[in-house]
Amino acid sequence: MKKFSRAHTADLEFHDLIRIVNGKLLRTPADADNILQKITYKDELKLGVIRLVENKWKRIEVTMEPISELDYLRSNLLRYRQIDYDYSYRKFVRHPANSISKFENKNFQLNYTSTNSGQPITIYLQLSLFLPEKSSYGDTSMMYGFIIKTDTTKYRIVDISEIDVKKRAFKKRLAEAKKLIQATQTKVDEADSKNKAKEEVTKLLKELALAREQYQEIQTAQTEFLKFTLKQKEQSDEESRKRFNIAYDSQPKIIKDMLNNLVKKLETGADIPESDLLTLEDRGLGRQFIDMARILQGWKLYDRSLKKSQLKMIEDIISSNKVTVHYETVPDKTFEVTPEQKEGMKIVLKVFKADGGKLAE
Repeated sequence: MKKFSRAHTADLEFHDLIRIVNGKLLRTPADADNILQKITYKDELKLGVIRLVENKWKRIEVTMEPISELDYLRSNLLRYRQIDYDYSYRKFVRHPANSISKFENKNFQLNYTSTNSGQPITIYLQLSLFLPEKSSYGDTSMMYGFIIKTDTTKYRIVDISEIDVKKRAFKKRLAEAKKLIQATQTKVDEADSKNKAKEEVTKLLKELALAREQYQEIQTAQTEFLKFTLKQKEQSDEESRKRFNIAYDSQPKIIKDMLNNLVKKLETGADIPESDLLTLEDRGLGRQFIDMARILQGWKLYDRSLKKSQLKMIEDIISSNKVTVHYETVPDKTFEVTPEQKEGMKIVLKVFKADGGKLAE
């Protein structure tokens, strides 16, 4: 019985035979269909049920109480347990209209992880598009992403980690600081060659010293950041290795062999059977390797935790009449976000926030 559903709350059992609904005897399947089309989650249902108890059929009365809109939305979400990227077992929550596999062409959805008790952990924005003609990694110095157009606004999202964002920011700041040093040094050299006044040269030398000091400060901050992230990564990798060993050891031999072959084929560039990728993805094992294999096939992916700064974009997408999406380097391959996808995003976001979920900073 589906958790959070009215049937689950009313203690209906899987093999119960419902014969009476609100005093009306169900003589045919059509009778049941007619009633189901008229009732909503707001209606109380008094059911006459036939149940097999200790090899005997018994007549039981069951009352299904009305539920709130939020409980109704919760009951419509799909929940399943799977291995995450860090090899921890987590409960995943998504709308049933959306694919469990993130590698479904024109996939556009929100989904989130939760504790076993249902407390939300992290909500993710997930988007994928299959472009086999663009299967190579290309220029890795360029970060390409998806362009999303709503009724009023155009958005750009790129699948890049926060650490990489900060690394690029440090690189940009250092480049700008270096340019400032070079420009100031040029001014000093020109002042010397033209025998400028001592006060002017002194002023320029102070500016040069300050520029060099700023460069050094940025470089020191970058070094400390890299040391910190490296230490965090080492700790995380060690914990992930332990969890991976536990997850790997619990798998049957055929799955272990499948994962080992996937890694080897990625190293050699050999073709990887689609059935292997689907099986491993279904188990959540080796997600990083699956992503790599799919990217080589031509999949373009965005799969990141939803940030507070993106909430306005999501609300705009949900409320817009028409939303189109394309990958930045292939503007002619556009798809439209469906009403079902928008509705799924709306429900997932509403339940996530109502149950205490927080967006990433």
